[in-house]
Amino acid sequence: MLEVTKILELYKGSSFPTKIKANDGKTYILKMKGAGNGVKSLIQEFLVNRVCFSLGFNVPNVYPILLPDEFPWDFGTDEFDDLVKKSFGLNLMLDCIENQIETQELEPNSMSVEIKNQIVAIDFFFKNFDRTKQSNNFLKDRTGKLWIIDHGSCEFLNESIMEESKTLPSNHIFVSETIQNNRYLSQIIQFDFQRIIQEIPQSWVIEIGLKEKDIFLILNKRIHWILSKFYL
Repeated sequence: MLEVTKILELYKGSSFPTKIKANDGKTYILKMKGAGNGVKSLIQEFLVNRVCFSLGFNVPNVYPILLPDEFPWDFGTDEFDDLVKKSFGLNLMLDCIENQIETQELEPNSMSVEIKNQIVAIDFFFKNFDRTKQSNNFLKDRTGKLWIIDHGSCEFLNESIMEESKTLPSNHIFVSETIQNNRYLSQIIQFDFQRIIQEIPQSWVIEIGLKEKDIFLILNKRIHWILSKFYL
């Protein structure tokens, strides 16, 4: 199990993404369970990113990481230290995109069809409400490769949050894009979710009052609904 050894930098964002060094000597991005919607956000980001990374989509891989009890305060404000204290135990880390370039001004229609269709597939299947003009959640690396990030706001575990819709959320940057015949959505639907669900830390699942089988049933229900509405 990897552990946080040093906090390096805090990035802007409601999930308090934080650049850290782990005990393998590498740098990662840490998402802490004390922020935002807590462990539920970690589960959602873990599952979305691990599934999509496994499928070869442009998303960073994710892992559980231990933030040791009584981690020393050597960074940030009192408020940030309180967040760290609330997050002792297992948290989420993502591969760090080095020399990243923010792409808030990126014109969505300028990106490749491949990336656009990956985004549509991810955000439609996993019910992502946070891909808007104000918060597009993309990064570019030094080579110009576009990365799709920040899936903690996906709401696929909250079955009651919205009625099933055949389009993306109304404020989504690609709300006008068609869902029909999206090959990346087909890949998600055909994926072996059970394997990834079993990799979610058990303590997270218990904390939100679910079991692994509950998560599988939620995803399976989503798959059946989509297949009943679309030809993929």
